[in-house]
Amino acid sequence: MVNYASQNWDNCKPEPCHTNYHFDDVAIQRDKFDRSYQGTNSHDLVAAIGAAIAVLKEQPPPAPFRINSKREALLLLTHFVGDLHQPLHVGAIYLGADGKPIDPDVAHAVDQATSTAGGNAIQDQNLNLHFQWDEISIDIGDAFTRELLAEARAMPPKPGPN
Repeated sequence: MVNYASQNWDNCKPEPCHTNYHFDDVAIQRDKFDRSYQGTNSHDLVAAIGAAIAVLKEQPPPAPFRINSKREALLLLTHFVGDLHQPLHVGAIYLGADGKPIDPDVAHAVDQATSTAGGNAIQDQNLNLHFQWDEISIDIGDAFTRELLAEARAMPPKPGPN
């Protein structure tokens, strides 16, 4: 992740990619994802997942992403799918100047002074929600054993849709 972040930090302007490729800030009034909704962009979480999948399919990642290998793409994909399921990582509440919730795709009057950091601002014993969520995969990795690997390899493959 460090390598990926360092090589993708400055290729999204005006903000670093890192501030976007972990999130999709689609308004809570939406019940699906659509590229036309406010809170999406070409380097958001959904685009980052697509870039990792492209590399796994031996295709170049779309701009602005740089992914060095299939191994890196697989590690990123697992991280991003985790982010996709993280609370407060794909939905957002937008507020108007009066501090009341608005639908940004209808009102087009989002007050930037009321933006939030979503799940990153929620603290539990001085650790933020994002950090604790990310630690789950590390905890699982710490439990790795040869027996666990053998058991995983013994699982029959499940073909997916083409």
